[in-house]
Amino acid sequence: MKLTDVVPATLSYEVDANGDHSFAAPDTELDIANSESCVCPLTDLALIRVDGADARSFLHAQFVSDVMQVNVTRGQLSAWCTAQGRVSFLFYLWQHADGFLLCVPRSESARLMTRLKMFVLRAQVTLAEVSDVYGVLGLCVPQTARPDWAAGLEVTRYAVSVLAESLSTLCIDDGARFLVCGPIDALAAWWRTHDLAAIGSNTWRLGDIEQGLPVISEINANAFLPQQLNLDTLGALSFNKGCYPGQEIVARMKYRGTVKSRLRRGHTAAMAAPGTPCFRAGESAAHSAGQIISSATLPAGGCTVLVVAELAVTAPLHLGIPDGPTVTLDHPSPISPD
Repeated sequence: MKLTDVVPATLSYEVDANGDHSFAAPDTELDIANSESCVCPLTDLALIRVDGADARSFLHAQFVSDVMQVNVTRGQLSAWCTAQGRVSFLFYLWQHADGFLLCVPRSESARLMTRLKMFVLRAQVTLAEVSDVYGVLGLCVPQTARPDWAAGLEVTRYAVSVLAESLSTLCIDDGARFLVCGPIDALAAWWRTHDLAAIGSNTWRLGDIEQGLPVISEINANAFLPQQLNLDTLGALSFNKGCYPGQEIVARMKYRGTVKSRLRRGHTAAMAAPGTPCFRAGESAAHSAGQIISSATLPAGGCTVLVVAELAVTAPLHLGIPDGPTVTLDHPSPISPD
């Protein structure tokens, strides 16, 4: 999906050197997101369709979540791990018609398809990238300004609702943000009909970071256990479902080990790219105490970030090098959606 596929002709936007799009000044977009219903074209996401008689059992045996619990009203955040229990892919999953849709960063779609196809073997499963037909909009519906057309949307994390004919929503947090999925032309028509305001990709990421929702891309893939990304507190990790790649190591961390680092929010006055290491002041650059997972610029300057950081860290960390810009962590404990 491209911006030109869905953005009404009446709206103008800019795209920066990083590929982020914006429709207004950062502070204006943030005010819009907090006060009125609005949409964000999520052009950085791709959709993979999984079909076949064995699709559910196949996905259940591959992912860290209990795919048997997915149905027409309930989706999931889930992950695929390496044999060493490290998260290689992170994505949303929900039922669509007789199959399933995986919503994954566009940069990771081909890599995930290749990996999953390695395990299909004789199973009756087909996988197809369908982003040329289906797209995803981000939708904000603040509870203080809930329009009539949103009355049927369930505001519970991972709830699936019907928004309109051929359009479904997945609630991704209890702050009333949703992924809207459907045919690209239907998304464009729905947006034009309801004449909603728009926000850009950086403003949407601010919401993801506020909710503690991590992003995994090739730059930080295969580096963290699910618990380090708080997938256990986000309801994306099942300890009762049976085997999947890396399951023994992930379970051992729960029952025999201690998670020493977790996803934590923070902020810095500097620009903070995902994958950047963070250090304690004065310590050797050979040992980092954390790594930036995602970042978004703040209207007043600087960045808000998600960092996988050691829980023992209480003082500010330093970005990139032991005497680099400071990263102040907001929480001494892992982020919980509750």
